[in-house]
Amino acid sequence: MLAGFVGAAAFTHSTGFFATAMSGNAQRGILGWFTGAPSMAAGALAITVMFLLGVITSSVLQHRRSARDAHIAMAVNTAGLIIASVIDLWLSPHNRVLGLLPVLFAAFGLGALNTAFSKNGEVSIPISYVTGSVVKLGQGIARHLHGSSRIEWAGYAIQYGFFLTGATIGGLASLAVSGSRMLYIATAGSVLVALYHYMSASNGPSTNPAQVTVPTLLGADRDHSKDELASNFSDPDQR
Repeated sequence: MLAGFVGAAAFTHSTGFFATAMSGNAQRGILGWFTGAPSMAAGALAITVMFLLGVITSSVLQHRRSARDAHIAMAVNTAGLIIASVIDLWLSPHNRVLGLLPVLFAAFGLGALNTAFSKNGEVSIPISYVTGSVVKLGQGIARHLHGSSRIEWAGYAIQYGFFLTGATIGGLASLAVSGSRMLYIATAGSVLVALYHYMSASNGPSTNPAQVTVPTLLGADRDHSKDELASNFSDPDQR
């Protein structure tokens, strides 16, 4: 939901930049040079680079600490949003439009956030890019239509629904408040969630969020072996 809200803030209160969808930025980063919008193209490519740096930074920190420190992803995301808010407050405190620089650091934070749920070094639950989740949702529905009794695909539907909910809330908020205030709200929410993750990790052994997958969240592994479950939820290009 946080990713959808931040994405809405960046899109509605900037010149149309995507802070969450790197596929859109990749196309805009190339096509802008052919449509007379080189500044838009350069901005989109810069956002992609910052998103990538966020992924790398969070992954490196998690690797150095341990897999149990998956809350680091939330902390890095929060740091990115705080920097974005400070820059926006400094550059344009009374402007309804977000500049490119705050969006860059918001994208950095979202890149880090996408590493929060990983398994064996690979993302198991993508937070802000939902194309893969939609594909897995479709595959799960297809298996269900062919007689499978499993409903693990519902997890991907729920995930997609939360992303849409965040975007909807962000869209409604954009009608009433400035992009700066939306960014500050997102930052405050991220701080609260990061503190919750930190306190949860400090309270002793618990389920490691880095090892959680959508099927695990739904309890799909109660009646099926881990190997069988993994084969059904492997990425399409790994089959």
